[in-house]
Formats: sequence, C-alpha cells, structure tokens
Amino acid sequence: MQWWFHVSTEHHSRGSDCKTFRSVFWRTSQSTLELLEVSTSQNLIGNALRLTFQDTPIVPRVCIQETFSEVVVLVTTINGVYRLLFPHPSKMHRKVFLSFVTQQGVSFQEEVREASIMQRIWSGIVPGAMRRGQEASDTADSVVVRPFGQVTAAFTVCKDHRLRAWSCSNQECIVSFNLLELLSTGSEMSDEPPLLHHMIRAAEGAPLKSPILGVFLSLSKSNVFLILQPFLQSGQYQIQHLATIYGVKGRTLVDFTLSNSDLIVVWSLPMGDTLTQRYPYDGKGSKGRWTIVTGETPPPSEVEIPQMMEPREAYMDVIFRPGNFSRSCISKALNTYSRAVGLPLPVASNWYNDVNSLRAEVSAVIENEIQQKIGGGIVSQEDYRQLLEQSLARFYSCCLEYQRVADKPGGLVLDVATGLTYIVKKDAVSVLVPSDHVVNLSEGSRPEDLCENGWIEEDDTVLVHDVWQLYNCVRSLRKLCHGNHYEDLVASEDLAQLPSAGKMVI
Repeated sequence: MQWWFHVSTEHHSRGSDCKTFRSVFWRTSQSTLELLEVSTSQNLIGNALRLTFQDTPIVPRVCIQETFSEVVVLVTTINGVYRLLFPHPSKMHRKVFLSFVTQQGVSFQEEVREASIMQRIWSGIVPGAMRRGQEASDTADSVVVRPFGQVTAAFTVCKDHRLRAWSCSNQECIVSFNLLELLSTGSEMSDEPPLLHHMIRAAEGAPLKSPILGVFLSLSKSNVFLILQPFLQSGQYQIQHLATIYGVKGRTLVDFTLSNSDLIVVWSLPMGDTLTQRYPYDGKGSKGRWTIVTGETPPPSEVEIPQMMEPREAYMDVIFRPGNFSRSCISKALNTYSRAVGLPLPVASNWYNDVNSLRAEVSAVIENEIQQKIGGGIVSQEDYRQLLEQSLARFYSCCLEYQRVADKPGGLVLDVATGLTYIVKKDAVSVLVPSDHVVNLSEGSRPEDLCENGWIEEDDTVLVHDVWQLYNCVRSLRKLCHGNHYEDLVASEDLAQLPSAGKMVI
C-alpha cells in the first residue's frame, strides 16, 4: 500500500512570501514501513526512513496528521497503535530527528455495532475469541473519518451495502442508509455479499461540516460509484444523492479519488494492465462520460540501432534517457542479470548519486559476460557485435520487466492546495495535469467533448462549426498518414508539403 500526505510550510525569499510544499509518501509491506519526504523547492538529504515492527504485521493504512510543531504518524498493527512524532519542517532543529512516545500511554478499543438487543447481549456474553470467523453482514469494508456538523464521524461502507456513520465521541451510530435504494435497475439490487471489497472516499476540498462522499459498490452484475453528501436537517442526519456513475464490468478497482466536480479512478484490467479514467459530475443529474487519462509514454519495446552507431552506445542512450527507466529499476535489473549470467554482484555504493557510475557498471557487466563466453579467445568483429547485441537485448528486456512492475499505480491522491492529482506508484509519483484542448482534438477527442469541458460554448454555432471542420481535417490527415508519418508531418519544419495534403483533404 502506498499513500501521500501534504505538509504545509511557508518559505520567505527575497522579501516576498512564497509557498513551499513538502510531502510525505509512505509505503507498507508486511511489517515494514517506509517514509519518504520530498520538497518542491529544496533537495532534501536523508529524507528516507525504513521502520520494521518485528513479528507485527502492519494494517495497510497509515494516518499522518500535522500540528503546528509536529508531524504525527499513526501506525496500526495487529498488536496495537504506534505513534511517531516528527518535528515540523518549520520548527526543525538540526539535532532532533524523531521522538517516540513512551510506552506508558493508555490505549482502548470499543466495538461499535448497530445491532439488536439480542445481538448486543450475545456480544457481551460470548468472548470475542469464540466469535472469530463469524463475520457479520454489517462488517465495514472501508472507512473514512471526517468532521460532520458538530461531531467527528467515521463513515463506513459495509458488506450489507449500507452506509453507516459513527460518532467518534460517544460511538453512537448516527447514520444507517441502504445504498441499494439509490440503484434503479432491479437486477443490481441484490443482497448478495460484494464480489470484492466496497470502498469509500471523501472529496478533498469539500466543506468541513458537510463532506462529499464517494462510495464504490462491487456488485455481482455491475460496478457503481455513488456520490453522496450527508447533511443535518431539523436535528436529523440525512443523505443527499448527488450522482450515480456506472463503471465497466470486468475491471478491478485499484483506487479512486474525487473532488467537488471530478471522479478519478484507476482500474486493473483482466490482462494485468492498468487504466486511469476521469468522470466529471456536477451533482445536478447531468450525465458525463468516462475519459481516459493519458499516461507517460513507455520505453520502446526494442532498441533500433542506427547504421553508424555502436550497439552499446545506442542501448545506453535509450536506457539512461530521462523518463525511460528509473535508477532503481536499472540497478535491480543489473543485479538480476549478474546473477543470471553467473557474475559477482556489483557494489552499489553511489549509483543514486552518480548516474555515470551506474552506466559504467552496466557496461562492465555486459563486457564481462562477453569475455566469459569468448573464454579468452579471439573472435571477429562481426561475431563480437552479435554477442554484444544479444547481451544488451537481454539486459534491456530485464529493465523493461522491472519498469512495468514499477509503473503500476498503487494509489491516487488529490492535493487541495494545488488542485493536482498524484498517481502513487511503486518507485515514483506521477502528476496529472490538464492537457491542451488543441492537443486533445488532434489526438481524437470529439468537438462535443470540448463543449462539455467548457472550452467552447454550444451557443456559438459558428465556432462549433469551425471546430467540427477542423476535426474532420485532422481525422482525414490521420487516415492519409500511416505510422509515424502523421507526427513527422505535424512536426516538420518543411511546410511545403502541407498545401498538397490540404488539397487532398478538400
């Protein structure tokens, strides 16, 4: 599990105030917690921390909160809750890194249930150990804590398809709502347990006393998102239904996040790939449509070697080209490749600080493998080139495998301060930014999509007609140009061929 937390700080520079955003990314794996702090304005040193809780698996949720003087990290394990106190970046002292709360703290737990009198008596008489394995239908699948009115409430979506909210002060159930009542299709209204876990998220940037909730229901015949807003009316807690958004059957939800107007979802496809989509909603019943979020261009599956270039140079340029492979993936591929060919593992002393050292180490491992195959003999230049290309191709394939794993999204985060959405991956973080409307049109978006996004007004019939004509021209150019010829035509500095292409379109 991976996640993100924003720490607000202010930085003064040259007499003017400017914001500095520092974030904490965390990842859990069994009994290990990894923390990483990043800054938008400074290069941080010693900003990574790995903690291991011996023989105590971590519940895959870490809560990070910010006070004026500290950053509090709450880690829940099967044996208890650990609280770590980090000094706030604005109050940082050079000699203070981390302070632990003493073990004299008092913790308590209380079972919160909305149940009948007989069930409460049964829970009080029979010890919890004897009731293990008897999972109740009102067991919570997902929970989110938000201020609600005058109380702080824990909103849960349960296995019986109900939304429940509990007061954190007196453990009283203040809301119990059947979510199936919001679905219009009778075939979807089933009391069967969910195929996968339901999920609930709170919209970032919503009013504190009236949060907007997004609930994902994994039903037997469909996947559906419900956008809800609880409110207080005449002393009674009510639920307002803002939108119903249907997903695509056969996809597995990885994570989702939402704002006051957008729903962003990461799906896992049956073939193992992932897909990120966005759905706009306004809470007034108007229907939007799913749009695909374009991700980073993956590295090429094969490396083309120019005629006048050495294979080693061609492969190294692609492997170490910024944006293709992370240093972590290259180093992992190097270790795996060294073990596979029977070579000693390289020493990774300064790879992350000096990319030239990592590049030299990769070249040395490839050369050692070739010399191992030759066995001290003499080979022709053509045979050596063939062995070199084979070794480089195998190492490049290993890098591709590690990069595919590292590029799989693990979570989504929406930053209220910047309005940006982050995709948290295994070894990196990607930022989603709005793309240019002209670029969207050239990549196949329809003019009505631009109307929905507010770029052009539907009432301006002349502009809509012109955009539609431009769209037809772009589509015709795509049909005339195959492969990379379209990109070459658009990016070409020689514009003499454009009039002839335009005549063909006309």
